[in-house]
Amino acid sequence: VEQFNAASGGVAATSDAFSQELRLASISDGNFNWIVGAFYRSAERELVLAGTPFNSNGMDQWSVFGQVYWRFADKWMATFGLRYGEHDTESTDEWLGLPTVSADFDNVSPKLAIDYSVNDDVMLYGSIAKGFRAGGTNTDESFGTDPTFNLSFEPDEVWNYELGLKSTFWQGKAILNAAIFYVDWKDIQIDKAIASLVSPPYGFIVTNGEDAHSTGIEADMYLYPGEGWEIVLGGAVLEAEFDNGTIDTAVAGLDVPLKGNKLASSPEYMFNMSVEKKWMFGTGNESYVRLDYMSRGNSFGDVPNEPPPPGSFRSGKATNLNLRAGFRGSSWGIQAFVTNVTDEYVSTFNFYDGGFGDVHVVLRPRTYGISFNYFYN
Repeated sequence: VEQFNAASGGVAATSDAFSQELRLASISDGNFNWIVGAFYRSAERELVLAGTPFNSNGMDQWSVFGQVYWRFADKWMATFGLRYGEHDTESTDEWLGLPTVSADFDNVSPKLAIDYSVNDDVMLYGSIAKGFRAGGTNTDESFGTDPTFNLSFEPDEVWNYELGLKSTFWQGKAILNAAIFYVDWKDIQIDKAIASLVSPPYGFIVTNGEDAHSTGIEADMYLYPGEGWEIVLGGAVLEAEFDNGTIDTAVAGLDVPLKGNKLASSPEYMFNMSVEKKWMFGTGNESYVRLDYMSRGNSFGDVPNEPPPPGSFRSGKATNLNLRAGFRGSSWGIQAFVTNVTDEYVSTFNFYDGGFGDVHVVLRPRTYGISFNYFYN
């Protein structure tokens, strides 16, 4: 049971979920291999407001899937995949005594990929795949007072196109992976503000926008220049924005255009680096020093990107440097650490919360200490 306080009294949420996935795969040295499987999930949730039942909802989903790997020529491999799934959801507004609303969705998601092995160290690939996210129902925290409330929302889907490279060089001491991608998004699910009497003045529901896209380049490199050394570099450049559509929102008004707005939590660039050096001692023990660095560009926590003043959905550019050193064995560890070494104060994520206004998640201030770990069976 998860509980929190709202302006109108205590709210309790009780949830129960079960999921299971089964897979069966072939193991063959021939030109064909395959994998088949099935997935099932069931979940229920009950909301109670100030001791009175408010809303109950539940969902059931299942899917079956399969994938075939075919080495159709020397150095060439084709992958064919298919997934079929169904998703049923229902919601009951117990507070207002409204009838139970239900919805069901189904989807077929194919995948095609081609791999070409240039040699033992370099592989080129291309892939096309469809993704699907089921629709669902919303809870009316406005108690019928907000005419822009939508009881349900539709599925959204993406087509992902990718070309990439996977390679090993420098006598196995370096690994480089890189990819360029384009994602075409239809009926994108987005958050929408409505009037709320549970957490005044605003709450949020899910609704459908129209079309959006993202395109970019990403790469990562792993270097092992000497005994005990590991260096990891990674980065991405991204453009992700809405192509069209409008949104009705209690915060920004009706028919607010979305074209050109950036997708939520999609910074224009990201970079990360880690450097670690290890020294072995005793039997299975090691000492180490480690540096982790991260840098990312601006992003927005919601749409529209610019809410009415004085609100702000913008997360600023962020950098973070962490240092660690210590000793560890198979069942124990001790380390000294300093996180956020330069004591940066920046927002890494932000959103608009109905009860509190703009909420910014910031880096923890410079923190240092010593930690001890012990593992036992």
